Amino acid sequence: MSELARESSAYVLDCRDFRETSQLLVLLSEKSGRIDAVARGSRKAKGPGLDRFSKVFVVWRPSRTGGLVTLSRWELEETYPSLRTSYLAYLLASVWAESIVALTAAAGEEEEVYRLTSDFFCTFQQEKVVVLSTLKHVRLFWKLLESVGYAGSWRECAICKTRKSLNWFSFSVMAPLCDQCAFGENDVYPVSSTFVRIMGEDKTEGWRGDATLWIEAFFHLYGEIIGRITERSLPSLELLKKTLAQRKSRVPFRVARDPRET
Repeated sequence: MSELARESSAYVLDCRDFRETSQLLVLLSEKSGRIDAVARGSRKAKGPGLDRFSKVFVVWRPSRTGGLVTLSRWELEETYPSLRTSYLAYLLASVWAESIVALTAAAGEEEEVYRLTSDFFCTFQQEKVVVLSTLKHVRLFWKLLESVGYAGSWRECAICKTRKSLNWFSFSVMAPLCDQCAFGENDVYPVSSTFVRIMGEDKTEGWRGDATLWIEAFFHLYGEIIGRITERSLPSLELLKKTLAQRKSRVPFRVARDPRET
C-alpha cells in the first residue's frame, strides 16, 4: 500500500532542467525537511515556472527507495522579485541555499532551518537591499551554523565563559575564545573587537560606519568553517568574497594580536 500524499510549503534551493519538459529540485519544506524532487512537465506548464529562491506549495508521495520524489502538484506562493534585481542579494541567497544543501541531509527534521530560511528570504521582500539588511543576513548565517550544531555563540568564551577579550575563534571547538584561553590553542583565527561586538548583539539598529570590511571578514571565517565541516567550498561563496573585496573600504580593519607572539 502506497504512503499517503504529503503537502507543505517549501523553498526552492536549487532548480535544474531535466530532460525536455521537467525540472530537478532541491526543496526545503516546512514539515519534511529537505526534499530532492522532480517536477515533471513543469517547464511546459502554464504560468510562471519554478525557479530558485521561490516559495511554493507542493504535494508529493514519499519515495519507497529514499531517492527522488515526484511532485504531483505545485503552486507558486512568493517569488521575492527584489532579490533578483541585486547581484549582491542574489549571491547571498545562493550562499544560503548552498549552505543548507551542504549542511543538511535529505528527509531530515529541519524545522529550525526552515524558520531561519523563512526569516532570511522575508528580508528580500523590501524593494531595496541595504547594508543594514546585510548585517541581518550575516547573523542569520551564524544562527544557521548554530541550529545544525556546528558553531557556538559569540556571547562568551567557550572554555572559561568570560565575556571579555573574545578576540579569537577556535576551529577545534568551533566557538570564540578569550585571549587567555586562546594562548594554548594552535588552531585559532583572529577576529576584531568590532566583529565580536556585532556578532554578540541581537540588533543592528543604530549601526554607524562602513560594514563592508566586517562583512567580508565574516564570510572568510564562514568559508573556512564550511570547508572544515564539509571538506568542500561553496561556489557562490567564492564569488561573494570576490565581490565584497572589490567594494572594500579604506577604513582600517583591526584584528587582535596573537597572544602566542612574544
